[in-house]
Amino acid sequence: MQFEIPKSKTVHEKVLSDFLGADFTSVYADRRRASDMLNVINNHGQIETRPGYVQVGNTIEDGGTAQNINGVWNVDRTDDSVMVVHAGTKLYVTTSSFSSLTTVMTGLTDKISVGLYLNGYLLIFDGTRAIVYGEFSSTWGAHYLDTKGTVPTVVVGTAPDGTGGTTVDAINLVNPARMQSFLSDDVSTSYQLNETNLDATTPIVTQLQADGSWAAVTAFTYTASTGIVLFNSAPGSSPVDGQDNIRIIYYKTDSSLTDHINKATIATLFGYEGNNNRLFVTGEPDYEHVDWYSDANDPLYFPADNFGSIGSQPIVGYSILNNGKLAVLKDISDSDYTIYYRASYLYDGEETFPIEYGVRSVGTISSYSADNLLNDPLILTTDGVCGLVSDARYDYAKQRSYYLNSKLQAESNLENATGIAFQDKYYLAVNDHVYVLDSRYKIKIKDSTSNFQYEGYYWENVPVRVWFQLDNKLYFGTDDGKIAKLDNTICYDYTTDSPINCYFISSPFDGGNINVSKTVKQITVISKPNVPTTYSLSYITDDEETLVSTTTYSTDNFSKTLVEKEKIKGFNFVQFKISNNTTNKMSFYAIGLKYIFSGRYRGE
Repeated sequence: MQFEIPKSKTVHEKVLSDFLGADFTSVYADRRRASDMLNVINNHGQIETRPGYVQVGNTIEDGGTAQNINGVWNVDRTDDSVMVVHAGTKLYVTTSSFSSLTTVMTGLTDKISVGLYLNGYLLIFDGTRAIVYGEFSSTWGAHYLDTKGTVPTVVVGTAPDGTGGTTVDAINLVNPARMQSFLSDDVSTSYQLNETNLDATTPIVTQLQADGSWAAVTAFTYTASTGIVLFNSAPGSSPVDGQDNIRIIYYKTDSSLTDHINKATIATLFGYEGNNNRLFVTGEPDYEHVDWYSDANDPLYFPADNFGSIGSQPIVGYSILNNGKLAVLKDISDSDYTIYYRASYLYDGEETFPIEYGVRSVGTISSYSADNLLNDPLILTTDGVCGLVSDARYDYAKQRSYYLNSKLQAESNLENATGIAFQDKYYLAVNDHVYVLDSRYKIKIKDSTSNFQYEGYYWENVPVRVWFQLDNKLYFGTDDGKIAKLDNTICYDYTTDSPINCYFISSPFDGGNINVSKTVKQITVISKPNVPTTYSLSYITDDEETLVSTTTYSTDNFSKTLVEKEKIKGFNFVQFKISNNTTNKMSFYAIGLKYIFSGRYRGE
């Protein structure tokens, strides 16, 4: 009698590698993406634990209570470099170690502020009273902008009776002072200023001398209501024929004008032909659809006629586009565009910034989200993170966060989300969560109207209130007074008592055939060399997770290979989970499988 030896079943092999990011949105994720992940990042194809963070300096407290960190900025001074910190209602100056803080101003608004550096000055807008930190009279310090604003020359060539004259500069919204110059005669003692109902503050009067200098004049009386300066004796004619010889600096406070700048909460740098040499600001509650802009290279001078009324709904933010225009961003509404544009032109020798109608697209929902990721202007919208893409006619908001949107769009408080572009990634923080978009991996989705999507990652337990960069490192401030620095060499948050809990769950694996049952006979995991590595390997079938092993590798010049002869029987889909909750990194770049087909799959 002859016996037939049953043929052994074919052993199939599959390697899962070239991993990308998370896919929280698709029903059936690409095998390179995780269907779920937490606190990991892609390091050139290797999945590893996200950076940890350490506190820098001491917790900032006031009266024993930890303060919100509302803004942190670096200022290069004449001989050194300092950090300016807005925490709670105070402004501090410290070093990059944040170890010792000096209070330089009180009475700020306890909310996230905007700080911009231009021409040697740091301007801070907190919605109450704009602040300038800079060097004045050879001393560095913080001052209210409306006490240090440039004094404009409003009229020149005026006769003593106030007639004639040529208008030169517009009044400065951030300084009640303005200067008017006169060409005197031999007899006149009464000099009529250009305005009436002035401040009681005594004007500053100077007179041109024969040697070209200007000497102070104090022998006069002043009537604020009429705007008349009455000299005790006639100043006499000018020592230079036809040249103004009397200058009068007078004051007229109008809080309705000053508030346009003092109450600003949104600001950016923009200028003619890509020269970001002007401040554009908005946010005053009564004029949220209007913005104002400074003179070129002078953040201390906001001419009263430098403004634009842009649509009817509040401006939410700004973004500079690749075509050189400034996008003025708004939330979606029934009565306004979501994007307007400011262009820049030279007209009769003057730089102008005309407002152009834009598009009705998705709405920007956070004033703190806009940043430029390697020439891709990103904003947070109702459709997730979008990039502003130019074509021959318009700019459109194109979705960039498709793979993260299922989780991102479910977040509360998205209007308070804060974003920053750092190196090759964009980080968006909200509710102690961080969504990371990676510019190294751009993927076109079939049937998508967007030109590409970024790979994305999701982190938890990162309590970002504000982001900032310093010395090519990424930092953040918290709402409990801490300043922290991300550090890719550690796997804990603040202290080693807080290891980072992380995991990567593969997309469902079906062995290439959804009609048959499969049995996995061997699992292989390849981990990164030169890094102490710890991870646990599990598999998931029918929502049941089974731990296979936990392993640790020390530093070695070669990749480490874990081989587990684990039988996973009779499944249609299986997922693999690699996780860690220690102060060692979790790091791997390939999962190898050996499996067989084990009969028809009969369903659940």
